Amino acid sequence: MASKKAISYQWRLFLPVLLCFWVILISMAVWQLYRVHEVKQDMVDDQLELVGERIAAFYENPNLPDDPEDFMRFINKFYTDSRRYDPMTVLVRDNEGHTVISFGVKIPEDIEIPVPEEEDAGHGKFKYSGKDLDDSSDDITFLYYVRNISNGYTAYVLLPYTKVVELSVSASTTRFWLIFFTIAVFITVMAYISSQYFSKNIRILRDFANKAADDPDFVATGMDFPHDEMGDISRKIISIYNQRIKEMERREKEHKVALNAIEDKERMKRELTGNINHELKTPVGVIQGYLDTIVDDPDMTPETRERFLKKAQQNVHRLTALIADITAITKLDSGGKLVNVEETDFHDLVFKLDNYVTENKLLGKMKFFYDIPLRCKVVGNDSLLTSVILNFIKNSVAYSQGKECHLNCIGEDDKMYYFTFYDDGIGVPPEHLPHMFERFYRVNAGRSRETGGTGLGLSIVEVTITTLGGTIDVQNRLPRGLEYHFSLPKWGPKGPKKVTDSETC
Repeated sequence: MASKKAISYQWRLFLPVLLCFWVILISMAVWQLYRVHEVKQDMVDDQLELVGERIAAFYENPNLPDDPEDFMRFINKFYTDSRRYDPMTVLVRDNEGHTVISFGVKIPEDIEIPVPEEEDAGHGKFKYSGKDLDDSSDDITFLYYVRNISNGYTAYVLLPYTKVVELSVSASTTRFWLIFFTIAVFITVMAYISSQYFSKNIRILRDFANKAADDPDFVATGMDFPHDEMGDISRKIISIYNQRIKEMERREKEHKVALNAIEDKERMKRELTGNINHELKTPVGVIQGYLDTIVDDPDMTPETRERFLKKAQQNVHRLTALIADITAITKLDSGGKLVNVEETDFHDLVFKLDNYVTENKLLGKMKFFYDIPLRCKVVGNDSLLTSVILNFIKNSVAYSQGKECHLNCIGEDDKMYYFTFYDDGIGVPPEHLPHMFERFYRVNAGRSRETGGTGLGLSIVEVTITTLGGTIDVQNRLPRGLEYHFSLPKWGPKGPKKVTDSETC
């Protein structure tokens, strides 16, 4: 079943308004025609009354002339010059109804003209049927004015209601209807233009609603609403809609970022689990191999047995270091636990660390230099920052093939200290730089463990720095060496809040 086409808001507004205007206009036109007719009719009646009153005044004058015909003839001559009043008749009758004097059209004696009963004078209209007056018509309508005179006479002023009289008391319709239709057309056009203007908001909102329904990502722009109350409301609706769309887009992006972060975290956990399994199997397998060989060969020479035990001992140390690193990075990755931060004097920490690596001969043939300002108070943790610097140093000693490594403070601002750690070694190929902080990533393709290490040192460094609120990056240093840039937050007068790993990721 076909649905009915809805009438637009403009026509719903235009048609009732136009109907009201037309009803008012037609009512005013009818009333105006009626009033014009009434005014003109009153003018004719006034003329008849004027004649009757003059006759009455003549007869009531104490100095009445002997012959009133001259006066009557004067009045009759004055009015018969007009086409409208040409057939006018003036009668004076006595108490018995006999005509005393008559001018104008001959009126038969049997015509009974209404006489006012209570008043002395009156206007009216009556019909006379008969051929005595006019052979061309049986019925003649008269306008009349009757005036009772004090001496017993009655004055009658009669005017046949001819076509001339009828037209004279009618409104001039040609000009009137021309004006009427001109005003009607003007009102119709203005009503249409006004309804179109007032419905503009509705049309634009309808188009907006259709586009928004068809396209969920539609953003409303360039909609020219009128500058009125409806336009202000419409613009507010569009603004709220656009803000909602932007908010939904922002939430969608945040949702995607959160999903990607969760997926990346799960992927990293899977990779970490796989790498941990792989890394643990190697030293465990080596230890098991050496110990099984010793147990299965009781005749092994003491020298060989001692060499096998030392190899097993080295892998036990390596396994212990690997477990320690895995434990450290797991704690740092735990978003549900707080990292205890404290005011740390970075200069004192590096000074103590320099003595430690020197006394324990951890530098080998390298030399360690540092330039850290006194009272360099940072947000830190002694054990975590010590681990960071040691990882830098061990990495340089193991892989750089250089002679020196340096830790310097290169600047500060209101919130951060900025540091650099570099060596004068061989650096790394540029394609490896983006992966330097990945877990278990090794620069040599064969994942060689000749230099020892767990493959988690730089990962621990990166997670520690970001957890404390800083940043870190790595690049090759010119002309030689590898350089790390990192920052640490300053410790303020009231100290910082505790920072969680989830807040810094």
